[in-house]
Amino acid sequence: MLKAFIIAAIVCPGLLMAQNTTKKKLPLCNPLILGNIPKKAISLQYEYQSKFETDSKNRIAFPVTTNNVLTNNVSSFKLGYNKNVRVKPNGYISVDVGYTNTTFNGVANAGLNANPMPFVFNNTAFHAVNASTSIFKPLNDKHFFIINAGVEINGNTASIEKVGTRNIFASGLLMYGTKKNYNEMWAFGVARSYRLGRVIHVPSILWNKNFSKKWGMEMLLPSRVIFRYTANKKTIFNGGVELEGNQFAVTNNLNSINNSFLQRGEIRPKLGIETELTKNMRFTANAGIRINGRFDIADNYDGKILLLENAPKANAFVNIGVSWISLKKARKK
Repeated sequence: MLKAFIIAAIVCPGLLMAQNTTKKKLPLCNPLILGNIPKKAISLQYEYQSKFETDSKNRIAFPVTTNNVLTNNVSSFKLGYNKNVRVKPNGYISVDVGYTNTTFNGVANAGLNANPMPFVFNNTAFHAVNASTSIFKPLNDKHFFIINAGVEINGNTASIEKVGTRNIFASGLLMYGTKKNYNEMWAFGVARSYRLGRVIHVPSILWNKNFSKKWGMEMLLPSRVIFRYTANKKTIFNGGVELEGNQFAVTNNLNSINNSFLQRGEIRPKLGIETELTKNMRFTANAGIRINGRFDIADNYDGKILLLENAPKANAFVNIGVSWISLKKARKK
């Protein structure tokens, strides 16, 4: 009996120590940050840009001439669709599909010298069809990878009607990051983008942070920096700067412009509001200034030789939209 007691006294503390030193497996991190502006399953948006002038340098002419071109307004319609195709602790995958139609209205020469710019833009629609996938891959409870790959089919109407390889543009993003908690995450990496109308490969920084229960920030440089204020459970006010851009294949009856490329990029300071109409339906409105970054017609994809070098003046824009958070809820109604 005494022998059995001595053996138990020696063995049991060892077992107890072994249990205490065993590391508890922590849950993997996820992409959720509290208070972030919610992703939409489907969204519809209309935008209007005010009148603006453009100093257009015609490099086709000899000698090179500069003329003033007036654009009465620009209107655009956007349709977006988002779906989570995988929501698992070891990985999150979503897909985005969208279409944008942008039309330049009333483009005409305002000076004595004729310029080809109205032949490219006047009452002409430019189309952008995009598809992308985003992957959030957790490595452990704090660290993760973000991978994004996208493709766009862009061009004016005449170009899209005979779509080919020159209409296809690819983009992507690779980032490594850390998530501290549900109020902050950051990441850094490299992006391939057309945000200034011509392909660029640049360092990229993500930083999503809540400063308080009301104030937060959503940043993905160089694309955007948005500050948000959550007024209540239904309404979010936001303000910041976005960098937007695309490259479009251009087909035109004017031989000097035919088979060229529009390289369009702009900086957009803006203020906006997002509010709940129903539990599933939301309304958004934004207003701001469009500042030109690039608005040129190039003879080739790389943009080394410009046909029209354009410098549009800044102008105002406003957009409004409605969206649905979940299609399942929308169908039930």
